[in-house]
Amino acid sequence: MFMYYVEEIFPNNDILFIALNDDVDTRYEDNEMMPFKSIMNEYYARDTSKKIRSVKKTTALSGGFCGSFAPYGYRVDPNNKRKLLIDPETAPIVKRIFEMSKQGNSVHQIARTLCEEKILIPLETSTGFRFPTDWVGKNVKMILENQVYLGHMVSHKTQTKSFKNRKLVAVPKEDWIVVKNTHEAIIDEETFELVQKFISVKKRP
Repeated sequence: MFMYYVEEIFPNNDILFIALNDDVDTRYEDNEMMPFKSIMNEYYARDTSKKIRSVKKTTALSGGFCGSFAPYGYRVDPNNKRKLLIDPETAPIVKRIFEMSKQGNSVHQIARTLCEEKILIPLETSTGFRFPTDWVGKNVKMILENQVYLGHMVSHKTQTKSFKNRKLVAVPKEDWIVVKNTHEAIIDEETFELVQKFISVKKRP
């Protein structure tokens, strides 16, 4: 792909390509080493990507946290970035969300209540929202279905398409990595299972 741009796209559009570190300058014709350097760079990027994935998978299998943001209701342990601690400010909100669901409220009703009370939305879902208190049903549903609140570490829910394409794609649920009892639970098993039944019933047409 890189050589296609250098040999076809750039010349056809009168674009010069200069890479100082690799001593490449398309104004001149003595760039015979460029295809080999391109192959080596791609190999290096592919190898680095594999190593990063391997480290993340090893961390996940050992029950370590490897996300960018701690799940809502938790915070990252300042002494161990792979461990989760309960957040005293947001954990009670998580409990309340589950309690409202147990009482028969839909995810949209719960979201509306949280909006009215000006509760801040989860940090990991805040991108693209105009206001930090704009709860939607999707936010609530993600919390209600997350096993992390049982004290289990759930990883490998998404992955990039390839080392070239960084777009995240969903991983089938059966391929998720789940390690039980890695941190303190916020919700008990009975409440969680009951809420899952409520959600599944509301999904039916």
